[in-house]
Amino acid sequence: MNGCLRATASIDNGKVTVPGPGFQWRFEVSDLSSLCAGTYRLGVKVTINGFVTDLIDGTVAVLEGN
Repeated sequence: MNGCLRATASIDNGKVTVPGPGFQWRFEVSDLSSLCAGTYRLGVKVTINGFVTDLIDGTVAVLEGN
């Protein structure tokens, strides 16, 4: 995957917020412009009281173009 990068969101990098109830993530176009077309694994993990839990585990398709 030459030139392809991974997009990562976290509270630490400001891409995930917890406005309550729930959470949301936000990527800018510049965050996603280096993704190559294909199928990617998508996961969401949370840590509560020291325990890591998988909330979402699946795949997402990225298409070339808009």
